[in-house]
Amino acid sequence: MINTILHVGLHVVKEDVKNFYSEVLNCEIIRTFILQPEDSYSIFGIKEKVQILYTSCGSIDLELFIGNKIESPSFGHICLQSSEAEEIFRKAGKKGYHTFIRKRNSGETYFISDSNYNLFEIKTLNR
Repeated sequence: MINTILHVGLHVVKEDVKNFYSEVLNCEIIRTFILQPEDSYSIFGIKEKVQILYTSCGSIDLELFIGNKIESPSFGHICLQSSEAEEIFRKAGKKGYHTFIRKRNSGETYFISDSNYNLFEIKTLNR
């Protein structure tokens, strides 16, 4: 069996599309579409019309579901490797997003999150 991830769907607030996903993670919007309430309910159990932005962030595609702010964090996160890990971390901090560096014997791991508790673990790409 071969499995690959095609995209990751995230519930985000509208303000983070530009400030976090475009300007920090360098995501590019590929297309936008609306998920109608009937389909939203059948798939997610949420009966709302929702705007979705399909983005490309390097070799990672994200589906950004525009919605309301979530009230509590979780352990869910996306881990990625980047040759620009430190720069992404710096940009997130400069914009006021939550950041944390975990230092271990194997080096530094960067953590950043958007306003809706979507957490990204970023490891430096070893060239």
